[in-house]
Amino acid sequence: MTRVVVDPKYNGRKDSSDFAVLSLARSPGIPPIELPTRSEDRSATRPGRIVRSGGWGTKSAWGFRTAQRLKATKEQVYRPRKCDRLYGKDRGFIAASMICALGKRVGRFHSRLPFHATTCLGDSGGPVVANTPNGPRLVGVVSAGIFPCGLGAPSIYARVSSRLGFILAVLGQP
Repeated sequence: MTRVVVDPKYNGRKDSSDFAVLSLARSPGIPPIELPTRSEDRSATRPGRIVRSGGWGTKSAWGFRTAQRLKATKEQVYRPRKCDRLYGKDRGFIAASMICALGKRVGRFHSRLPFHATTCLGDSGGPVVANTPNGPRLVGVVSAGIFPCGLGAPSIYARVSSRLGFILAVLGQP
């Protein structure tokens, strides 16, 4: 890594503008996932749509057992009202700059609790990708959620299209 630029609008006490752009010393050797246009983002993140999230965080809802390989899951986008009710003023959920999503219920050995597939501790900064008619797009970045992870409440993802100006400026693109 050669450079890290944290979004100047980021507020550590709330989850808004939770972005940083990393410049790598060399190419990872794989094609990048393109950034979405605002219209692609609006269409791909409507309630009921499916997005894919990924990361290297913990495999356990309680933060134990870190992943030895990249994990990924599918999640359904929820209406902003759901995250607003759950996180509200404490976390500052803002629909224009955040995505609210949660995966399907997963069975846990010896557990009757409603655990769902989602991101967890250590996944922050990971990708949230949606399929569009023009191909996959990086619509979000793993940002925040409840603890224990996936216990019935959706996670919050930073909406890439809300900070395209910042991201493109750091990348040196118009």
